[in-house]
Amino acid sequence: MKAVILAGGLGKRVRPYTLFLPKPMLPLGNEPILGHLINWVKKQGINEIIICTSYMSDIIENHFENGEEYGIDIKYVKANKPLGTAGQLKSAQKYLKDDFLCIYSDSLFNFKINDVIKFHKKNKPLVTMTVCNYETRIKYGMIELNDDKSVSEWKEKPLIKGMINTGCFIINYELLKYIPKNRKFEMDQVFKKIQKDNHKIFGFPVKGDILDLGDKTEYEKNFKEYNTSGKK
Repeated sequence: MKAVILAGGLGKRVRPYTLFLPKPMLPLGNEPILGHLINWVKKQGINEIIICTSYMSDIIENHFENGEEYGIDIKYVKANKPLGTAGQLKSAQKYLKDDFLCIYSDSLFNFKINDVIKFHKKNKPLVTMTVCNYETRIKYGMIELNDDKSVSEWKEKPLIKGMINTGCFIINYELLKYIPKNRKFEMDQVFKKIQKDNHKIFGFPVKGDILDLGDKTEYEKNFKEYNTSGKK
């Protein structure tokens, strides 16, 4: 199985840091974010990675080169413009067949992918997404109104619980036909298209820490933790 890492975004939520580096190359301990992801992929027994790039792609390619230093084979696909998550994936089509692992480049994982792969191969959907439990407290009082605009309920700073997408998928090659070429397209748009075509999407719950590095607040918090705890 091959892995595709989507690393072509502009990183707007992490500015100003991404004015100088692409988000996957922001430092975290003694590795850039993307280096941690590559090491995680290798630990899963996957030895071939396709990295989809766009913004400041040369910095990524010059650092990781062909992956020899990491003990893994790396190929690159560069888009000349931002294409969204699904659009980036479509650009890697020539390197893909059968089932493959696809991951976003702004989260780090510590779960094992083997059980997800087994589940996917047994059920044979176009895509299995890994999901995890998440809860957050709304910082405002939530108000519900009756039809006549009278207040029916006031929920002060309620706790919201649910399952979220981790940004890690097992995808069948056939899903790629639902993604238009050279056009900005997001993964949720693809999911809606395949569901409309009566294909099931499966979610596999995973446990363990999943570090979200997608915005400035989360990145700064985890950057500080890696530096103070001595994590590698």
